Amino acid sequence: MSRKTLGLDIIIRHLRYILNSGFIKNKPYPLSTLLLAEPERAKTTIVCRFEGVGVLLMNDATGYGVWEELKNIKREWGEEGLSRLHHLIIPDLERIRTRSKSTREELLSDLRMLMQEGLTRKHTARMNVTFNPPVRMGLIMCTTPEDIGDRRSVLRSLSFLSRLIPFTYDYDNRLKVNVFKFVQEEEALRKDRETISGEQVYVKLPSYIATELNTPALILAKNTMKFSRKGDLIGIRYKEQFQTYLKSIAYSNGHRAVTDSDNDEFFELWQYMNYYYKEIDGGD
Repeated sequence: MSRKTLGLDIIIRHLRYILNSGFIKNKPYPLSTLLLAEPERAKTTIVCRFEGVGVLLMNDATGYGVWEELKNIKREWGEEGLSRLHHLIIPDLERIRTRSKSTREELLSDLRMLMQEGLTRKHTARMNVTFNPPVRMGLIMCTTPEDIGDRRSVLRSLSFLSRLIPFTYDYDNRLKVNVFKFVQEEEALRKDRETISGEQVYVKLPSYIATELNTPALILAKNTMKFSRKGDLIGIRYKEQFQTYLKSIAYSNGHRAVTDSDNDEFFELWQYMNYYYKEIDGGD
């Protein structure tokens, strides 16, 4: 049973484009995503198949742990080593539900800065480190609908959620019936690593294609606002992220300017950039 038949291909492409955004020179920041699905949907298996010089994997993240890991990289590889980092993968964000509220809030605060402003200085009794220039990385994180649906969840912050692209999914009945073949495919995926590498390039985005992103950005903003009554999103950050996403699709397809076919692919994937958990067709 092929990976595409199992419905994993569309998820893998999305993650590839998120990671390849690190190589787009004319971007405001690397893209981030939150992968959301019920348990036993291969979230962790899929994200852990990716590796690369600029990709950092942390199985059990805390605010302190992130700073410590970056501090160790700086000590071993210097500022140049830090500058090559572009994405942090946290395969199971649900783990932080068991931590204290202060620990969860500290982690989410640090991750929010890491995504856009960048981490600069941490001075506490346990940690004293400075990064110049600031360390800025995109995030790939996985959790469940139950986690984000919990009103006590620290994830339910518009200032946090608006900084990343959600990608939600489920499997249709055909995929659920073939659960044992699915497990077999998971085992193959563990051995099938994909190395992310590339060079910094400029990718042109035609204005007529950029304009078409206004509606998807507004729709996602309204969809995200259901998690909080505080604040009012109008989609500016999502428009910014979608523009980079299109450039990353083009880059991944060997283009230096976004084409109509790249745009078509974006709208294929955009069906899952929400909180509706659309089923992936097992017959694809």
